[in-house]
Amino acid sequence: MPLLSSVDLRPSVHHSTIDIGAIAFSQQPDNDDVVMIPAEGLRLSSHDPSFYPAMTLEHLSHAPESTPPGGWDYQRIFNGVTLGDNVSVLGLFGTYFGQLNLPSGRYDLRLLRRRDEAPVRGEEPPQVIDDTLDEDEEDEVDGPTEDAVEHWLIQFWPSTE
Repeated sequence: MPLLSSVDLRPSVHHSTIDIGAIAFSQQPDNDDVVMIPAEGLRLSSHDPSFYPAMTLEHLSHAPESTPPGGWDYQRIFNGVTLGDNVSVLGLFGTYFGQLNLPSGRYDLRLLRRRDEAPVRGEEPPQVIDDTLDEDEEDEVDGPTEDAVEHWLIQFWPSTE
């Protein structure tokens, strides 16, 4: 595969959404519960129980010849999307998680998703309460604490249209 650049991310999911942009689409998805296109971007519906799905963005020199291995359960290609200077991954409230730098222009985009089986959890250990934490600090998590169950691959290559 003619990979020019890539970035691996673990964005935080709020209200089951991840936003990717800025991308201008010439086609809208019909009857698709995985992807929406609000304004200039792509909104993905994520249901990773860790709230931190794995995401890879790739810039390819030309269209891929085949689907990468991995047991993908969702695949969609968008032809002729228009990009600015980069593609950013944002949370619902505008939290920035990273970007893939791409030259401005028209691209084709392939979106792939797979879900691994969630690990079976044994009996939960008894909760230990630490009285030194404030109530507000107890619920805050700075990043993923377990492996992702949901994996996204978003590939961009120059459009031939």
